[in-house]
Parts: sequence; structure tokens; C-alpha cells
Amino acid sequence: MNIKKLAYHNEGGGDRKECVEITFVHKEGMEDSLTISVDNLCCGLVQYQTDGKLWIKLPDDAQLIILRLARDEREKILAAYPVKTYEGWGESGVGSFGEYCKPGDEVDDAMVDYFLNVVPPATFKSNLIQAGEPYSSEPDENGKYRSTWTTFAVVDGVWRYCGECFAGQTQNRVAETRRIERVIKKLESSAA
Repeated sequence: MNIKKLAYHNEGGGDRKECVEITFVHKEGMEDSLTISVDNLCCGLVQYQTDGKLWIKLPDDAQLIILRLARDEREKILAAYPVKTYEGWGESGVGSFGEYCKPGDEVDDAMVDYFLNVVPPATFKSNLIQAGEPYSSEPDENGKYRSTWTTFAVVDGVWRYCGECFAGQTQNRVAETRRIERVIKKLESSAA
């Protein structure tokens, strides 16, 4: 696949998600284009119908080009939100909370309120909130698996996202990279 042009689009909010529009040349020399949802590509959807009504499978190198562009553009968008706000999450067009926010990020009261009210909290203190459903099970220092919770704590007078922590604690226990990074690494390792 000979890619001629890439364009990143992120309209944010609601059902509008980030996507990449590509223009390319087929083996037969025809120019065609298609629009690819970044979320769908990260989930493994690699077959698309082009604007010219042909079905193609995106080769790994094209997937890498698209995902690297999306990652770089997404980082620019996320940098515009030094305080991760609930409103900004919707505006950003980045679907999941884990893609929008990382441990240590400052968050606004509305973000904390969202996680406080979505389900009854597991921990509810004036300076510590843990969302009411476990995120995962992780081993503790003794090798015993315990539930982790999406955790927010007041640090230096502001709310911060701490990560996925054991009940009553603020140490992140989930060493997780953003999904787009995991997919890029997988494609890079298969290309090596």
C-alpha cells in the first residue's frame, strides 16, 4: 500500500471519535481513500471498505504509520489539558478514561464527582475517593491477589488521579500503558 496522504481528525465529544483519513494508491495504480477509527484499529479491526467500495486489509506497516500519527496528535490534544477535567474528557474525543488520564494527573472536582456518583464508592473520605467497582486484581507484596480501585486523592491541595490502587491506598498497582502504545509496540515487535 502506497500511502500518499494522512489526515488526523478529532472532533471530540459525543459519538464523534478520533480517526485518520488516508489516501493511497492500490497495486493496480488506482488512487483511493478511507477513514479509519483509531479505536477500531486499536481493537484489531484491520479490514476496511474504501471510498471506492473495495475491501482491503491494512498491512502492519500502514497500521503503524496511522497509529503513530494518532498517538502524536493525541499527545498534543492531551497536553492542552494540564488539569484533566470531566468536560475536557468529552471534548478531547479520547474515549476511555485510561487513554485520557494517567496516574499523577491533576483532575477537577467534576471528574471526581463523576467517579463518586457512577456507582457507590468503595472508599469515600474527604481526601480519598475510590470508585465503587474493582478495576482489576493484582498481587500485593505477599503474592496475594487483591482488588484494585480507580483512586483519586487530594495531594498538595488538589485532586489527583492516583491510578488503580488497593482499598484505602494511593499507590498505583497496575503497570499499564495506554492501549494505543500497546498496539504500536506489538506491531513494532512483529515487524522486527
